[in-house]
Amino acid sequence: MPTPDLVSVQAPAAGQGPGFQWTSRNGYEYVIMTSTNLFKGFYPLQSNIVATPSLNSFVSPITHAAQRFYFISEYHP
Repeated sequence: MPTPDLVSVQAPAAGQGPGFQWTSRNGYEYVIMTSTNLFKGFYPLQSNIVATPSLNSFVSPITHAAQRFYFISEYHP
């Protein structure tokens, strides 16, 4: 799956996890993948995010993990 251009990452606000903004295209959907360990693989955090061109946004739920990794994938449904 291709990855869209990441526009911004926002530090977590009170009661929220980090926020992300990325470029999006008509007719595509997005999935946010996450992991706490790069060697154990990623799992979907949120899928079927419909494009809202030209920019999509997502705020991650709060997590108590010491570290968390994310990536965003684009696909044509």
